[in-house]
Amino acid sequence: MRKIIYFDMDGVLVDFPGKAKEIQATSKTQFWKQVSQIGLSFWTTMNEVKGMKDIILSLDLNDVEVNVLSKLPITDTANALAGKALWLSEHYPNIFTHVILTKGNKRAFAKNCLLIDDKEANVESWNLKGGKAYLFKGDTKELTEVIKNYLKECERKEVYQLEAYGLEEK
Repeated sequence: MRKIIYFDMDGVLVDFPGKAKEIQATSKTQFWKQVSQIGLSFWTTMNEVKGMKDIILSLDLNDVEVNVLSKLPITDTANALAGKALWLSEHYPNIFTHVILTKGNKRAFAKNCLLIDDKEANVESWNLKGGKAYLFKGDTKELTEVIKNYLKECERKEVYQLEAYGLEEK
């Protein structure tokens, strides 16, 4: 079984909540209007979530496919798309197998893989579609354990599949 992990960006790789606090807005509409006025730099100047890079770099990239799966906002899409791509190229050059920045629903990718996301609705939707998802709330130690358990589960499934077809290693 191929080991695939998708990482969300906002709230998982980047500190979107911290950046959002810099904007003084009284409504969602006003918030996104100000984000649009700030432009590209809103997206490119976010801080990394502490400890996340260490987790990702600790994965055996020859054995685990590590991807980004991030939603784009309804407004300011062009700046968000360019800004997220620039941020990734600066902070995680040549790490991710696939970078998927989408306006669509993430659950379309929920097959035989793990999603790390900070939005409960995304996690629930992913799990209902047959994927495995973890609700990230900032605890990188707990996340490390979740990833280790997922990788062990994948290895058990690989052994089971080999045994089922009489192909187990001797």
